[in-house]
Amino acid sequence: MITGESIAISLLNYGGTISKLMIADRWGQKKNIVLNYPNESEYIRQRSFIGAAVGRVAGRISQGLWSSDYGNYQLEKNENDSTHLHGGSVGFDTIFWNYQIVEKRDYVQVIFTKVIPDKLGGYPGNLDMSICYTIFESNQLSIEYKGISDQKTIINPTNHSYFNLSGNFSKDIRDHILTLDASNYLPLKKDKTPTGEMLSVNGTSFDFRQGRQLKNTLTSSEDQILQEEGLNHPFILDKARDVDARLFHPESGRAIEIRTTNSAIISYSGNHFSGKPFAKYSGLALETQELPDAVNHPSFGAIVVEANQVFYQKTAFEFFSNYSSN
Repeated sequence: MITGESIAISLLNYGGTISKLMIADRWGQKKNIVLNYPNESEYIRQRSFIGAAVGRVAGRISQGLWSSDYGNYQLEKNENDSTHLHGGSVGFDTIFWNYQIVEKRDYVQVIFTKVIPDKLGGYPGNLDMSICYTIFESNQLSIEYKGISDQKTIINPTNHSYFNLSGNFSKDIRDHILTLDASNYLPLKKDKTPTGEMLSVNGTSFDFRQGRQLKNTLTSSEDQILQEEGLNHPFILDKARDVDARLFHPESGRAIEIRTTNSAIISYSGNHFSGKPFAKYSGLALETQELPDAVNHPSFGAIVVEANQVFYQKTAFEFFSNYSSN
């Protein structure tokens, strides 16, 4: 565990996983705010993506198909034999990463590296990938993704931590207040891939621009919320504010502000949790990435990386122990 004044973090080289993130509350009491397994072997025994790095491409790709000027690629269909999910059956979350620790005066870095072989999951190219976690004394954490492939490929990674700022996982996240700098979101088909539409959040339960208590969305009767049994939706960031997303727990005073180079955040409320070991809505994932299934929707932006081109994305988290929303 790497410990700062008001922050402490534990990382696993299996999956590049955040297994514990301790943040003080308004009374100075540190508690873990990310869902985790008490036994590290559980991360290997069952694939849940909890706290893990996800890639090469996070989210779903319809029918696992990707086409380029070099030809058509069939990625592994590892979900219901119809979609490619989170990099395939052997994704970033399922491998043991090499790592090094760099200690400086004001921060500590844990750098995970791995060469992901050509054709793994159906992806072209040997991908030399690194994921760098930087923990600052000033209650900040950044995650930087860098990669270079010897062939044209697609890359769109994320981190899949579930946040519960109460520090008590017997409580759910319905009393948390979520703010997103996003005027549009993507509706989903029943297979959880995007329909291709970009819809306005105006007048809907998806409008988090001024901050919204999650229970007001999770109890909504809107079709998309009912279909997914909660939030599972990509939000297109406006990039109009200094902060892209904020999660706030009024009772504890804890808050997170998120800034990212990515264009989207997928907000997922743990709808599939059934009580063993986590209850439904016991954590909220805020997955910074490019839009899912982008290879099948030209308007979603490009996730294609040319051969020998450097891929780079960064997300920064700032943690507050006595946050005021006023």
